[in-house]
Amino acid sequence: MDLLLNRRRAMLSALEVEEYIIFADPVVEQICATQWGDGIGLKPSQAARVTSLADVFKENTTITSFDELQYFTSLTALGTSATITQKTHSQFYGCTALTSITFPPSLTMIGSYSFYGCTSLSNISGLESVTVLGREAFVNCTSLSIEVNLPNLTAIYNAAFKASAITKVLSLGSITALTCSKDYGVFQSCTALTSVVLPNTLTNIQQYAFYGCTHLASINFPASITTIGEYAFYSCTALTTVGSLGNITNIGAAAFQNCTHLTTVVSLESLVTVGGNAFWKCSAWNDELNCPNLTGSIPSNAFRDTKLTKVLNLGRITSIAGYGFATCNSMTELHLPATLTSTSTASIGTSNSSTTAMLTVYSYNTTPPTYGRSCFNTSKVSVVYVPSESVSSYKATWSALSSKIQAMP
Repeated sequence: MDLLLNRRRAMLSALEVEEYIIFADPVVEQICATQWGDGIGLKPSQAARVTSLADVFKENTTITSFDELQYFTSLTALGTSATITQKTHSQFYGCTALTSITFPPSLTMIGSYSFYGCTSLSNISGLESVTVLGREAFVNCTSLSIEVNLPNLTAIYNAAFKASAITKVLSLGSITALTCSKDYGVFQSCTALTSVVLPNTLTNIQQYAFYGCTHLASINFPASITTIGEYAFYSCTALTTVGSLGNITNIGAAAFQNCTHLTTVVSLESLVTVGGNAFWKCSAWNDELNCPNLTGSIPSNAFRDTKLTKVLNLGRITSIAGYGFATCNSMTELHLPATLTSTSTASIGTSNSSTTAMLTVYSYNTTPPTYGRSCFNTSKVSVVYVPSESVSSYKATWSALSSKIQAMP
């Protein structure tokens, strides 16, 4: 009797009809049924055989949700490339009404422009399996107020999240670079972004990476990072502390310009080169500057309008360009290395404000560096110490300060 019952159950099971996937969005349901189903609906087994979405959803402004994408378990990529610069095969490009999507665990690549301009997109599930995130993938997703968690990521490309509403970056996997280009920073203009955790595999923060992230208050710098590109943190006006930069050798032009609330920069002792305007208008930065490995020139405006209190070591620099340390009104002590041969216009100028500190200068080159026009605000220099054998030559060359030049104590 039991044997017959089991056979009957087996026969009934074999006759069971696979049910259709229930879609929340009827437009998405119809597209899927037509493209990959039987015209009426789409079954899980049919969805599981799909390997490409082609462009069937591109610029569809009526679809609102596609959480059923999770059934497409053979789908490994959205799009064909992570670096292509044409908006072809950009699966959900311009789907302005799309609010929610759930990726299958098989998905490893989100290609270029995949969700470009999806201005209503507010919920994404299943990012954890993604290893490659393409160029401009989520640009202008202005409703995407999520915490980004990409623990398996190995590569991320230009402007991936530019001008989106993401709030935190919890993990970027094991990437080695934030790949960016001029005005195409990975997180550029993410004005709701407050904190970022960078992986210890990262060596290079490229140009414009966090440009204009006006609410970014904190960011860690792993010891693996050696280079910060130009404009990388330009106008991150909420950033207060940058630490530690102990292994950074290169900081590009305007990298921290206009970070007006930056008060602390921890350790620049490995810094070799610094770009023009690098810290210009970091008007709250009131540290001492110690850069024993600097070479070349302090370029224009590099430390202009900061509250640096002492410049203790400038390594082996040979020149200070115009306005390099201009309007550093809190500076009380400046050490100029023996390798310095020239200064330029207002390169170490301070204002005549009543709050401007009096400056003590130490110049170690036995041959006086050339004195740029209005190099110092002479009324705010208390004393200039030079090698004893060079006092006369300094008084002749730095005539504007001749009454304040003395031999080293």
